Amino acid sequence: MPRSDHDPKPTSPSLIRDERLAGDATEWGGGRVPAVARAAAVLNALAAACRGLPLSELARITGAPKSSLLSVCLALTDERLIRRSGDGRYQLGVRVAELASAQLLHPPRLSRVAVAVQTLTNPFFAAEARAVDTLCRELHIAVALSDAGQDLCRQLQQLDDIVASGTDALILDAVDSDGVAEGVAQVRRSGIPVVAVNAGATGADATVTTDNTQAGELIARHLATFLNGAGTIAIVGGTRITANADRISGFLSALHAYPKIRVAARLDGDNSTQAGTRLAEVILAEHARLDAFFGINDPTSLGIAEALRVARRQAVVVSADGSTAAVALIKSGGPVIATAAQNPGLLGRIALQTAQRLYAGERPAQRTRLLSTVLISRENADEYVPWG
Repeated sequence: MPRSDHDPKPTSPSLIRDERLAGDATEWGGGRVPAVARAAAVLNALAAACRGLPLSELARITGAPKSSLLSVCLALTDERLIRRSGDGRYQLGVRVAELASAQLLHPPRLSRVAVAVQTLTNPFFAAEARAVDTLCRELHIAVALSDAGQDLCRQLQQLDDIVASGTDALILDAVDSDGVAEGVAQVRRSGIPVVAVNAGATGADATVTTDNTQAGELIARHLATFLNGAGTIAIVGGTRITANADRISGFLSALHAYPKIRVAARLDGDNSTQAGTRLAEVILAEHARLDAFFGINDPTSLGIAEALRVARRQAVVVSADGSTAAVALIKSGGPVIATAAQNPGLLGRIALQTAQRLYAGERPAQRTRLLSTVLISRENADEYVPWG
């Protein structure tokens, strides 16, 4: 009988199979390329199974009809990505190991890195950025440097720009450790690994920083010894970053052993010399007697020293950073008497190395890398080589 135009056309078995696979795309393994997504679903399920899986169990886990699943498994078997054992279980194939080995031998290399710092007016951040840039030049990695000027809104906008730039990794010295959280999340959602350096950044893949708790403890013990265990002191803190919080926490914790040392005042600035001077002037005006100041970093402490000079007040200053300017004051007899040294160059280099490992698909054994510090005072200042 002649076939009517309204009669269904004969369909080959292979076409029926392909149409069935396409129809299942919304049920399992959907995505931009459904066939690839289905294959990935099978591989992921087998990777999580120690002894392999029979087709029925694989169908239950993936939510796939057995007929569709069988076609995918046969194709993957042909490519040696999976294998079928004698008892009927499917397992990962030798080709998976071959591909993993090739990836380890030839890991992807960074080609472009974004570096976002708090401010380049602070010599610490400038030294940190310079170290990253120098190592990147040696490794032929392009660098895009952003200076937030200690402005959180500006840094968040810079993170938006970094997402659009197509960079491979971000090294971030956060203006505000918690305040950058959404910006960091957006960067990571775009597939860009984030390494926090110097200060923590909520949500970062890894953090490289000085052991600032240790730094605060060293500073406190040295100051307590200098004051013979008794005196009145003030603290000029800084911005909302983990480095500052940990430093002050370690300082105050160590002072618990010296009950005759009293903290009379604390004001927080923006980590700058200008803020150090301004806040020290306020504290000096309110307190007729002060034996010492703890400045959160060397720029702040240099500002405190200037306020003491102008007011013609006698007090010592302890600090953290280990910069050339602070060490020069230590050698000249004060008022800065000690600083807990950091190494911004080493922080920057390790941060870049960490970014490379993350980009290659590795995950650090520890998400936070702490670099130990050493206290610089009159006793060892001549042997110490400062930065900045």
